[in-house]
Amino acid sequence: MFGKRSDFLNFLLVVFCVFWSNFVVSEQKYYYVKLDGDSAVLKMYINDAEVVSKLGRGEMNYNINANQYLMSGDNRIVIDFEPYNLSRKNYTFDSELFYLDVGLTMNSSNSEELVELMNLRFNGKSDSLYQFDGPKKSQRSRINNSKTMVFLSDVRIKEHTIQYANRISEENSKRVVIEFSINDEGLVKPSWIDAKKINDVDSSVEKKLWASYEKIYKIIKNNDELSYKKKLLRVNKHLSNVINYDIDEFADEVLGKDPLNVDGLFFGDDFYLIKEGSHFVRVSPDKKMLSIVPNPLTYKNNNDEYVSEKAMYFCDFGDELEVCYIYDTGY
Repeated sequence: MFGKRSDFLNFLLVVFCVFWSNFVVSEQKYYYVKLDGDSAVLKMYINDAEVVSKLGRGEMNYNINANQYLMSGDNRIVIDFEPYNLSRKNYTFDSELFYLDVGLTMNSSNSEELVELMNLRFNGKSDSLYQFDGPKKSQRSRINNSKTMVFLSDVRIKEHTIQYANRISEENSKRVVIEFSINDEGLVKPSWIDAKKINDVDSSVEKKLWASYEKIYKIIKNNDELSYKKKLLRVNKHLSNVINYDIDEFADEVLGKDPLNVDGLFFGDDFYLIKEGSHFVRVSPDKKMLSIVPNPLTYKNNNDEYVSEKAMYFCDFGDELEVCYIYDTGY
């Protein structure tokens, strides 16, 4: 949607690494989810939090610092994808190029572990998806478990319609569900896990969601830093717990790098145009998180060009919908 993607998530990862470099922690474990693939557009979620939005149609390679998304016990990755055949320029499978590989690694000062979660291929003769015995870019066979991590069951694949900002996916779009377990009590359970499920988005839910967005919009518009930190309290508290850092100092660090305080960026004025115009409410796979598409919280530069956005997700914990996760969204 925008020429330049927001660097909010990247900043958080940098903060994560810088802060941890100042600590000596016994057997601190770092988890990474690796996604490789080709000839597909997709969204990937870890325990319901969006972590990848890939609109481009070429080869992909992501290595995601995943500590903030994972928890001890059962975990779930969901990938909503649509194949794209570059030579035919349509949304069909390219049996030669298409693949999706997902792996989970754990690194510590004393050990390294790896589990292959998915190695998905397409058979053009049988017109079907199947699990391959190992990743495309490596000669190794599948590794299904380690001391800390275990692949729980066969990957589940089903038909799934994806709603984009400007179209609906075609007949080949799928939802893939990957389940695995981690035995690590040191992981901090994501704060959104305990949110209520929102099974039906009716007019009352949408009205409530817009009210929550509007509060954030006015706070940013008025440059109200104190109120802004209060609205992001749940997000900042979780992230500071993950890195074992003081929440107030962490919130100040985040605020200082936020578009709210970046020179040359101006908060967009399209909020009410989007509210009164064409939009829809996107619900996350586990029905814990809500967001509005297109995003009403955007920033422009001096040339009136969109340059970044506050992609906030809201969860129901009681009286109002709260900001529970922030990500730079794609489609």
